[in-house]
Amino acid sequence: MQFPFARLGMVNNIRSFMLSHQDGGSTWAYWNPERAKRMFAEASANIDEGARGRRLREINRELYEEYWAMPIVIRHTPFASSAKIADWQPSNGSPTALAFETLKPKP
Repeated sequence: MQFPFARLGMVNNIRSFMLSHQDGGSTWAYWNPERAKRMFAEASANIDEGARGRRLREINRELYEEYWAMPIVIRHTPFASSAKIADWQPSNGSPTALAFETLKPKP
């Protein structure tokens, strides 16, 4: 199987999927942007390969323990919203780019 993009490791995954847009992330799928920012800074600053690997494994375990469920199927499906939503700017219907941070409820 060939992937359309290179997976450059966990530090890059933290940056891409966990950092807020303001901090340089692209998807922002993590609920706690300050914690993601700290994890990324800590992992990026560690130049000792062994220590970095150990810390990344710890971060991986912490994230694993944090979630109560893991999706087993993801479908690329456009989503709709209810009349309770005033505005939402999802990117293209992809589940990795739904931009939930742009949801604005009606007053």
